[in-house]
Amino acid sequence: MAASVSSSQRVATGAWYLFLAVSAVALVKTELTAAKKADATPNIVFLLTDDQDVKLHSLEVQPKLKKYMLDEGLFFENAFVTHPVCCPSRSSTLTGKYTHNHHTYENNVGRGCNAPSWRELNEGKTMGAYMSTAGYNTGFFGKYLNNYAFPNTGVNVTHIPQGWDTWFGLVGNSRFYGYTVSNNGVAEHHGNDYEQDYFTDVIKRHAVGFIKNATSEDASKPFFMYIATPAPHRPATPAPQYAKMFSNMTAPRTPSYAFKPADKHWILSE
Repeated sequence: MAASVSSSQRVATGAWYLFLAVSAVALVKTELTAAKKADATPNIVFLLTDDQDVKLHSLEVQPKLKKYMLDEGLFFENAFVTHPVCCPSRSSTLTGKYTHNHHTYENNVGRGCNAPSWRELNEGKTMGAYMSTAGYNTGFFGKYLNNYAFPNTGVNVTHIPQGWDTWFGLVGNSRFYGYTVSNNGVAEHHGNDYEQDYFTDVIKRHAVGFIKNATSEDASKPFFMYIATPAPHRPATPAPQYAKMFSNMTAPRTPSYAFKPADKHWILSE
């Protein structure tokens, strides 16, 4: 379901990023403190969706997400984001830092997105690095930063960010077909076959495999898994079984729908 994104909708989307970022940092600190007291270390799964906008009512058509993440979890009704743009928000999610501290201001390398300066300043201070230091078996699956492994970043798919024992990172920005991933430092190219290549399902299979290995009888460490699907971010390519479910629906027309302020961020004026 494609729709223009208004400024208020971007803020709502950002609220999800902040909820996840703050929750992740709080969860890591709280769980580790509790584990020390109880002399037991918990396994942790961190799930990040992309452009999950409460004002577009997407949760109403995602009963599983609502059931397992909200009804059986926690929902912050009043939350704010440090930055509504993708790469700066992802940087805050990974590090727990404000934008002026991680220095990622846009989605391009020149403004800090996966730039050499980002790696020097932040890569050793992400959830992955901290959890690895805490003794966890760490796994990353999905979208990392928008320009990951692009030539102008100074690294390629062989670069595995610090702290990740298992790495399955999407090269570049959101794609569901026709993409490349770094599979533990090796380029893996995918085409357009749903069964083999649909990205949401591919990272699901890898994530499930990671959990099975991490909880086997031979496993000696607790695990921390970070799974970041591009969905429902545009191009918002649905799996074929869902492609026609919402053909008769349109996005909510809020007061700011399709408003294009000329003096605001370029995303708002598209």
